[in-house]
Amino acid sequence: MKLNPFKNLLRIFVYKAMGFTAFSIKKSSYWLETIQMKAYLKSLHLNNVGKIFSYTTPEELRTLFILARSCPANSTALEIGSHLGASACYIGAGLNWIDGKLLCVDTWQNDTVPEGARDTFDEFKKNTSAINNLITPIRKRSENLTSTDILTMLHLVFIDGDHSYAAAKKDLEIITPWVVDGGIVALHDSIFFEGVSKTLGEALASGDWQLAGNIQNLTWLRKVSKNRTEFAFKIEQPKIVEISNSAR
Repeated sequence: MKLNPFKNLLRIFVYKAMGFTAFSIKKSSYWLETIQMKAYLKSLHLNNVGKIFSYTTPEELRTLFILARSCPANSTALEIGSHLGASACYIGAGLNWIDGKLLCVDTWQNDTVPEGARDTFDEFKKNTSAINNLITPIRKRSENLTSTDILTMLHLVFIDGDHSYAAAKKDLEIITPWVVDGGIVALHDSIFFEGVSKTLGEALASGDWQLAGNIQNLTWLRKVSKNRTEFAFKIEQPKIVEISNSAR
């Protein structure tokens, strides 16, 4: 059969146009959701949250907001390593959407922060004051957490504390029994710190966790349910995003 060059060119044009349209829709959806998030933060009097110093990038913070917002109603989340409160504000805002609560665990002594040791608890309280009704600070080392600190099952955990292998592994081991089947655990600095990467790899190799997503230097896992077929809830955006070289 003789090929028609005109039809081939038309076909290529249509395919490229379809690809461009899909990209445009995706990009428009991204910006619309970002605008919606910023408006929601402003409604909670968190419009200056972008000025809080953080080692977590804007894309990673946005993802934490989405993960928190995607939890079931009245969920409780846990953050290990709160620093000055930027990530707590985004997670807290997402939880406010679903009437949830946030537990923040830190010594607030900058134990493993490059800038050096200092007490940052007052800064944290000031930066998170607009949503302090959602936040329960727990001032201790994460390795000393007990069930009496948590008191309920968790749908979301964000681990961003000591990035050594021993500490990251211990954090995951401690919180695992408190995470519901299908719950999410997000680990920051999962690309640039060997201790976190190794912990992540071992978690996946255990079969108890599934890779749920990645953006820049943030990777999140979903806890596999006991029957291995059903999850407690569905995350809104469980896709793996291409890792950016612009991460921290």
